Amino acid sequence: MIKAKHHWFLYPFFEWYGWIRMKQCFSNISMEGDFHDRGLPLLLVPNHFSWWDGFFTSSLNRKVFHKKYHVMMKEKQLKKYIFFSRTGAFSISSNPKKIPESMNYAIELLKHPENMVTFFPQGHFESVYQQPLHFKKGITELLKNLENEIHVIFVANLPEYFESPKPKLFIYYKEYIYPGRNHDMIEKDYNDFYYESIKKNINSIT
Repeated sequence: MIKAKHHWFLYPFFEWYGWIRMKQCFSNISMEGDFHDRGLPLLLVPNHFSWWDGFFTSSLNRKVFHKKYHVMMKEKQLKKYIFFSRTGAFSISSNPKKIPESMNYAIELLKHPENMVTFFPQGHFESVYQQPLHFKKGITELLKNLENEIHVIFVANLPEYFESPKPKLFIYYKEYIYPGRNHDMIEKDYNDFYYESIKKNINSIT
């Protein structure tokens, strides 16, 4: 697998560049949620619908969480854009025999309170209009095998146009209490959060 190596220049440049690109392409960026840092590692669980998703989570970390950014990325894509490994990306293979190596690496990262890992539980793109969203089993396996307490943060990234020719971006986040939750519960809990986030967008123009 390809491990993350934070380059002294590329890592902060990626964070800065991502934020600048978002400011250029979205008419407004709103981040709304509650988070109380208890000095724990952080697992970010966002929806996955676009090329932008890594920039969204990196910028949310930069503005709110202030952790060392890591993101799990498909190995085929990371090999194509290998420089992302210098900005916090690490790979997961499509070969089932190699998946445990990436999961164990994520678990190791989540032992250290300065780290954040972004994990897209859908495993592939789904439309923002898809309801419910579908989770693969990886998120459950990851949480089940943790040896220490972490923050788990649900994130919903929702673009809307409304009155502007450029879309607005709404980023909602919420800490999730995960102990004792099985796969179906986690998926349902996320979809409940996602639906509530959509309702906030609807109510914002009524």
